[in-house]
Amino acid sequence: MLGLMKSAALELGRYNITCNAILPGLVGTALTYNEQRFRAAIAQSNKAVSAYPTAQETWDARAPTVPLGVGWLQPEDISPMAVFLASDAAALVTGAEMAVTGGDAAKVS
Repeated sequence: MLGLMKSAALELGRYNITCNAILPGLVGTALTYNEQRFRAAIAQSNKAVSAYPTAQETWDARAPTVPLGVGWLQPEDISPMAVFLASDAAALVTGAEMAVTGGDAAKVS
């Protein structure tokens, strides 16, 4: 997908069309509020996983490992980036990968 976005940015720039990608971090939605995802998120934070992890337990384990201290993002945390990219303020932004992760993308693994 990123290659397609970059190709589109290169090809469409001459027509003043910009193309960018928003790369969201872990977002709290119905798709991520499940035991399997909770287990994976807790395991990534190097904490012990309980038999039946809860959303709060997952948040508490994950938040200290994210620079901005959030266990996961909310959908409304992503929308300001989309609004920015759709605005005149982003007229010269094209071919960019915009990570909205609460700082999670800055971590070195």
